[in-house]
Amino acid sequence: MTFCPNCGTEVPDPNQKFCISCGIPLEGVNFDDILKRLLMAIPETKAVILLSTDGLPIASALPQGVNETRIASLTAALHALANYSVIEMKKGKFDQLYIKGSNGYVLVQQAGPNAVLAVSTSKDIHLGLMSLDTHPQKWPEGPAYHKIVSLMRKESVNKLVITREYLPEIFSGDILEIANDGFPTLKSFAIRYFQLMGIKTKIYGKLVEFLRSYD
Repeated sequence: MTFCPNCGTEVPDPNQKFCISCGIPLEGVNFDDILKRLLMAIPETKAVILLSTDGLPIASALPQGVNETRIASLTAALHALANYSVIEMKKGKFDQLYIKGSNGYVLVQQAGPNAVLAVSTSKDIHLGLMSLDTHPQKWPEGPAYHKIVSLMRKESVNKLVITREYLPEIFSGDILEIANDGFPTLKSFAIRYFQLMGIKTKIYGKLVEFLRSYD
């Protein structure tokens, strides 16, 4: 059984190229690698797992010796209890659950309609930044974004340059902001997500440069 790495929706056809729920390309996406990049991008993050709401692991980056299935089951139980509590107390829809221990934090959050993301960190983490960097609703979405990621994943395309004044015609406004020079630019979380997908961004003058990373 296969699940979409972005929203957790079941993918019945192994040859399916796009998720029917969120539209993300399913070919060439190694979500285990993306989670490992998340660990590298946020040093205080020690472990991360993405699972379906039923408790089935989708991808993970866990310390050696940690049982992925057990962690997924525990996370699913925490998610279910938190979701039920939010409903019973009439607090809307479940979004995030923080657990603080003497040596760090565990963050459990919704990752699309059918998936859950759990992150374990050290006690030195900045919770606000962790929430911004790991929350799927803060990641850029849309056909243009997916086309760029898909294009850059092809070995023949190592570099892509876009004039900043045309960014609003390519990306949705929620991932853009106006810089001090009066031109639109990508917000920091969009740059971070491109980084997690293996694409480096460089903004200079009136241009945005996307470079494929081979690290």
